[in-house]
Amino acid sequence: MTEADLPSKSLEGIDALTVAVFLAFRRASVLHNLTMQRRLARVGSHGEEALMLSLIAEESGMSQSELAERLGRTRPWITKMLKSLECSGTVERRRDPRDPRIMRVYLTREGVTREAEIASIWKRYQIETIGSLPEKDRRDFERLLDQFAERILVATADEVQST
Repeated sequence: MTEADLPSKSLEGIDALTVAVFLAFRRASVLHNLTMQRRLARVGSHGEEALMLSLIAEESGMSQSELAERLGRTRPWITKMLKSLECSGTVERRRDPRDPRIMRVYLTREGVTREAEIASIWKRYQIETIGSLPEKDRRDFERLLDQFAERILVATADEVQST
């Protein structure tokens, strides 16, 4: 992506270095997302499913509400995703024995196998990308990304409060 790919009005009043960094970040984000989509698709998965299976593997027996909170999704969205995962045989939902209103989520044997396969894809990808950078660059990159995330939080604080 280059400056030519953006509407010229969006670049008015922004210094060239800021535009260059923004474009580099956007390019890396797009490439990252496309690469992971392709790799997960090879095993019949996608990002949301991979993340959900990973969370359930880490914390077996999570409630649907806890999953919704951790993923920043609505409970109806979680319910729809879990129905799909149940149909594929990777998760099962069980009522909490102490509170039957709560549904707890567990990986099945198939889910454990699938999550391990997905984790392997993520691990290999991290080693090939971030892991291949020199240690100093990784430390600087982490620091800069943390600073960038903080700037995003500050810039969007009023949006978060209104939702």
